[in-house]
Amino acid sequence: MLMLAEGDRMFDVYLNEKRDRLLVVAKGQPIPTIGNLGRWRKKKGAVAVSDEIKLALQRDGFYWRRRAETSREQRVAK
Repeated sequence: MLMLAEGDRMFDVYLNEKRDRLLVVAKGQPIPTIGNLGRWRKKKGAVAVSDEIKLALQRDGFYWRRRAETSREQRVAK
């Protein structure tokens, strides 16, 4: 089930420099220091997030994960 915002966007979505990691924080919150992952670039805002992300935001204040490889990257690796 998705958590929907009433009105404007409630979450900010960021990608790191290499674009291999995704970070979600509540709108207006600072970017947390997570290891040595470099700089983050704001990708977009989100109105709805999954329950998994919602729970991580409540527990830790942020949600992050590695992005899945694109089909092009998988073809080049073969």
